Amino acid sequence: MVFNYKHAKTLVHTWDKEIRRTQPERKLTFCYLANDVMQNSRKKGRDFNHEFAKCLPVVFYDMHRKCQDVPKCLESVLRLCTIWE
Repeated sequence: MVFNYKHAKTLVHTWDKEIRRTQPERKLTFCYLANDVMQNSRKKGRDFNHEFAKCLPVVFYDMHRKCQDVPKCLESVLRLCTIWE
């Protein structure tokens, strides 16, 4: 995924669409994927970071609402937020 910088917008849009449709238990896996892509793309360009920055606030709000029954998920997402700041 990281090597497709010219397709960053399309890939992040697909990620955003899929994370909203998936079950709460799987949303954390999507966040870890985004974290990995953003961390690895720092070295080569900020295309992915800019695209993720557009959708992450809405995704986190959605996760906060839908993952209330999965406390580990909420804790882990909060930890990711502190990493991304």
